[in-house]
Amino acid sequence: MLRLIEQGEAELKRGDRNPAIYFYVGSAYKSIWDFAHFEIPEEVEPPANVKQQAETARLKGIEYFRAAVQSLSEGEMRREAWAKGMSLIMRRSGEQPEYVCLPD
Repeated sequence: MLRLIEQGEAELKRGDRNPAIYFYVGSAYKSIWDFAHFEIPEEVEPPANVKQQAETARLKGIEYFRAAVQSLSEGEMRREAWAKGMSLIMRRSGEQPEYVCLPD
């Protein structure tokens, strides 16, 4: 999750404006939000720093999804960016994070 964010933001700083980068970085930020609110067994509770990062990640995710929706052509990825962005805007949580691996 953090690696995806770091690499994606580095690409954007280098001038790459591929809309998919905005989408995937937004999804990674959404995963932080979701992980902070996902109901999982107590023995696998998210680290405290994840909960502390949740609101900042939510706002960054909205920013990246907004850019993705504006730059993606019509299609499934654009609709998904819109839905994910709206989920963050409405502070909807509890979805399973996309980019977090939990130990068995």
